[in-house]
Amino acid sequence: MTEGVAHLRALAAEPRPTGSEAAARARRYCASVLKTKGYTVMERPFEYSALAGLYGTPLGGLFALLAIGGGAMAGARANPEISLLVLIGGALVLLGAGRWLARRGVLVLPLMRRRGVNLEATRGDGTPTLWLVAHVDSKSQPVPLVARAAGIVVLACAWIASIVMAAIQLLASRPGGWRWVVIAGVVGALPGLRCAFGKRCAGAGENACGAGTGHLVA
Repeated sequence: MTEGVAHLRALAAEPRPTGSEAAARARRYCASVLKTKGYTVMERPFEYSALAGLYGTPLGGLFALLAIGGGAMAGARANPEISLLVLIGGALVLLGAGRWLARRGVLVLPLMRRRGVNLEATRGDGTPTLWLVAHVDSKSQPVPLVARAAGIVVLACAWIASIVMAAIQLLASRPGGWRWVVIAGVVGALPGLRCAFGKRCAGAGENACGAGTGHLVA
């Protein structure tokens, strides 16, 4: 049995949700391996909001679907100005919220607070010039990545098509086939709406491979 397989079996023996004892065991295993390789290992605790990680995708999909539906309803009622306001405004809100959550929101949002621990391993006294990064925790992902990516593409196309249709309707007074963009929006949103992450995955592919490979490189 190779060293890499041994690391994979140790890390992927059980689900490792952040903050759990299983994650702590995996972290202790990583620390012991790194120490045998001559690294100085430190734990860096931190707090964060689990809301974005657990429910950000379905909430984003729901918001996008509501925006497309609201824009389509306004367009079907011959109100292209309102349609454009809803569609463009909704897009700006979603992009702004996503950017804020990714940069600061996940750290400062007061909802669903959790505690995590990063493991930092360094060698020597100088400042590291290269960091190898891998997450030790795991989560189950009920919807495959390819389905989520395809859904996002379909949803974005439906949103763009809605804006174009509303603009044409505003300039040329030609109502479009709003039902079709709503149908496309529903199809695109479905993978995201079903994507509430869980704890059932032992996580061989949920970065146990990445963490194990990092030990080999180290």
